[in-house]
Amino acid sequence: MAESHVESPIGRREGARRFVALASPSGDDSEPRPVMVVEGGHGTGKTHFLSWAASTLYDAGVPYAYVDLAEDRFTDVTSVLSFVASVNASALGHTRDDFGRLEFPRLWLALLAIRADLDFDPLGEQSLPEGERERMKWVIGKVRTRGRGALRKLGDQLERAGRVISPEELLTGFGAVEIIRAGLGLSGLAVNTVDEVLRWFSTGSAEPVDELIALRHQVQDPDHYNAVLGRNNRELAAQSLCKALRADLRDLSRAQRRVPTPTLMLDNVDRGPGPELVSALVGSAKDGGDHLSVVVATPGGRTGVVNMLPLATEDTLWSRYRLQPFTTAEVSDLLIEASGQGWHSDDVVDHLWGFTGGHPGASAALVEAWVRCAGSGVTDALLARPPSQGMESLPSTENLMFTSVLGEPPNALNTDLLAALTTCSAARDVESGLWLYREQSGPDHEVGEPVLLEHPLWEDGRPTVLRRLLQRVLARREPDGTYPDWDTVHRSLVHHYRTVRPDPVRKAYHLLCAGEFLLVAEFLVERLIDPEVDGDAWVLTLQDVADAPPRNTFERPYFDVLLTLLSEQTRTADPSPLVRTTLKLLIARHLVSDPDMFRTAELHAAAQQTLSDLAADFVGEDSSRLLAEAARHLSLWDRFK
Repeated sequence: MAESHVESPIGRREGARRFVALASPSGDDSEPRPVMVVEGGHGTGKTHFLSWAASTLYDAGVPYAYVDLAEDRFTDVTSVLSFVASVNASALGHTRDDFGRLEFPRLWLALLAIRADLDFDPLGEQSLPEGERERMKWVIGKVRTRGRGALRKLGDQLERAGRVISPEELLTGFGAVEIIRAGLGLSGLAVNTVDEVLRWFSTGSAEPVDELIALRHQVQDPDHYNAVLGRNNRELAAQSLCKALRADLRDLSRAQRRVPTPTLMLDNVDRGPGPELVSALVGSAKDGGDHLSVVVATPGGRTGVVNMLPLATEDTLWSRYRLQPFTTAEVSDLLIEASGQGWHSDDVVDHLWGFTGGHPGASAALVEAWVRCAGSGVTDALLARPPSQGMESLPSTENLMFTSVLGEPPNALNTDLLAALTTCSAARDVESGLWLYREQSGPDHEVGEPVLLEHPLWEDGRPTVLRRLLQRVLARREPDGTYPDWDTVHRSLVHHYRTVRPDPVRKAYHLLCAGEFLLVAEFLVERLIDPEVDGDAWVLTLQDVADAPPRNTFERPYFDVLLTLLSEQTRTADPSPLVRTTLKLLIARHLVSDPDMFRTAELHAAAQQTLSDLAADFVGEDSSRLLAEAARHLSLWDRFK
């Protein structure tokens, strides 16, 4: 199964390489195949990666099972493995071209023991014997007397039968479907009789039926703790069933071993029975010798399953593949794929990547909307709705991005949590965000700091796409809402950085967020004339402060609005020429953080002229970064004029 870079998911070539290596045939298959744990947050592409892996196996005609453990029907390991071993089109038992059909006699018999309704007496003269053990022997005997095709028929019915199978179904041929004739046998299996399957269940002097009854009791009382083995019944049952699954797949024919392995793909394994199933699959991998690959997808952090896996044997029994954000090159690939064009400006790609931070789901949504809007601007793309015939109200791109990052639509999120996230998104670091969270009142927040921290507002010292989206919500919020409005939040943070955690640069940032351009310009002038602050350091401060998000309530063009605001602030003041010059530069630099910075060439022309004038006044005073900034705006002006 040669892996093609063209067919690999964008940004996931390393994961594709690892999957292909995992599923490839490996001689005698004596070494354990590690469970591949795909880890990532909401919208990072876990399901997309599993879908790619499934399509790769489908094209090769290899059996695979895809199970989404978030579905309500998967209530325990038994229900999952009943589906996995069925003939469902997305299960391992479905016949694939050039591979044939897989069969699971050990697993089927174990599932029958669990699901047989031993309290049911069939209609007619024949009745079940007394006692659980005798009844179990009777049920198994009915399977044995049906011939070599009985187990296969049982496998067809297990998933459809619900939680129990009545002996009447055994007597009447499993319902309306005819029994497969004995001549069909269990094709391709070294184990081809019920007797041999039963012998696999016997341990020492214990009878197979006793082992099956023990398994039945474990499933019926899953929370009972076995002090001798140090595990509860739920774990023991999962381990037994996973061992049966792996043992069945050791009996593949020589022809089937020459192609990629059948693969079990489990999505959302932090949900439902996922944790105990993954743990059992990892534990059973140590036996080796089976022809099965397992790929599971889980979120990171405390809700992921990696915390319960044996770290000491990582890379032997399981291996971790963390999904990373897209690079600018990968966002460029998305843009090329969505538009059908072979090239795009690096500045456009940088701009899109800068808004999403490379978050896969958000990047894909924004890129698609950008193409639909013909590159008219990020704001237009965020407000756009995907076209759909016959539907009037589809979610905006902004809401689609929210859903991708949060894992659910924003209107489905806990109201208090959404309000807390929106408010705290105004802060520029974790500590200040939590301080702001604790300071809110009327009403107090209830979600708790651990829940708040599970949502990525800050990552590696930079804002995430969730924070950028929430800032837009914060900017649009009215002052009479339940929680503080934009101005109140930022003035609280100004107080925080003035008294609680002194930081003059971040204080200036939040003053700018609150619209106090003149006060910020005066702060920058103080830095400008400070002999200990050179020109390069000053420009870095300017960039850090001016990165404050524009207020989305402004009407376009922002440049004219901000110039009007500037004139209003200077009407009652008498700023010096240097302060006036710095004000112009501050406004021009502030506009660069506008999501629609490519809308007008005038924006870049104003920035270039202001920077050049200021640099000319400080020739020889470490003005190289000022000149570099001016050159950058000149190139942007030339490109977008």
